[in-house]
Amino acid sequence: MDSTFIRRLTWSIERILIVLSVSITAVVFLQVVFRYLLRQPLFWSEELPRYLLIWMTFLAAALAQKHDAHKSITLVVNWL
Repeated sequence: MDSTFIRRLTWSIERILIVLSVSITAVVFLQVVFRYLLRQPLFWSEELPRYLLIWMTFLAAALAQKHDAHKSITLVVNWL
């Protein structure tokens, strides 16, 4: 029983995760091109993918929690 707000928020988070994934891939590709082909490394190309990955991790964890997709160990819960 998801409300309209929750469905829209989930849809938005999924789209943001796609954009973050594409951004990380593009920045790392640019980093390789600039460093090895042009011999002029970008000074920001190491930190940006790191912070994008951090944000992607938090958003994906929230999405996994909504879909109940986190790994769980129910041995102790079942035992109690």
